[in-house]
Amino acid sequence: MKIYLRDPKNSDALTILKWENDPENIGTSGNDGKFSLEDIEVLIESFTSKSGLVQFRYMIVDEDSERLIGAVDIFEIHHNKAKVGILIADKADRRKKLALQSLNLLENRVKFDFKIECLQANVELGNEASTRLFKSAGYQEKEIVDLDLFGNGQYIQTIFFEKWLNE
Repeated sequence: MKIYLRDPKNSDALTILKWENDPENIGTSGNDGKFSLEDIEVLIESFTSKSGLVQFRYMIVDEDSERLIGAVDIFEIHHNKAKVGILIADKADRRKKLALQSLNLLENRVKFDFKIECLQANVELGNEASTRLFKSAGYQEKEIVDLDLFGNGQYIQTIFFEKWLNE
């Protein structure tokens, strides 16, 4: 399957809402799953200008069917660095190297769109699929860090990965 990345559209709002509020995705996304359609529409609207953003989402789209496969987010954009998170929404689409393709496509986009030189990721300790993904995409494992994902004082251990895009 061939994919491409594109900016979110208003017509994506219901799909994004479903993904954001899916209990399976909440644990890794750092959200509490209490988004409304209006919240998602405001989020999409905030992406219309890439200038000065601290977060951006690219939609992962099947080239042949135009079906939304998932999303890849950059966040905590600061100077030339950003963190990355990825979702392949449907379990049937996982284990097909779509996440790896998405990360590769993302690297070119963020260098152009945001002047990003370094991407970083935190992967929950024990998440073997995501660990393999980031290693196969050329990310370097830096350290194990305790992360307060929800800001509520409940820390989880994560592997901190980093990739410099110009190396």
